[in-house]
Amino acid sequence: MSEKELLKIQKYVLDSIPVYEMMVQKATDPRVRKSLEKIIEEKKADVQILESHTGKKSEPSQSDRRFFSAARTVLGMKRTMNMMAGSEHDAAKEHEKLTGEYPWLKRIAADEKRHGDTLIRLKRLG
Repeated sequence: MSEKELLKIQKYVLDSIPVYEMMVQKATDPRVRKSLEKIIEEKKADVQILESHTGKKSEPSQSDRRFFSAARTVLGMKRTMNMMAGSEHDAAKEHEKLTGEYPWLKRIAADEKRHGDTLIRLKRLG
């Protein structure tokens, strides 16, 4: 795996943080806000791990936030969470393929899967 692929993973994780921050602002249920804030903390920790392995720092793009903000407006919070859950699960599967070469990605893959599972559970709360 090249540094380019690791940077792609780093960008995915980093770009998801503003999306979760937007979701926290829009969430009305305190349990949902608390769970989303926990995901943000874990994403930030995962970015630190990736940055330590790539040696590069980057800034999050706001494009994902704008996309999911529009999606939330059109689809509603529950359907947006469902879409985000699918994205998290897909990322987990992609990261898992690379854990043979990079065992430290196991933690990040597990986090992505848990984030997807959390979003599925949260959409039931409203």
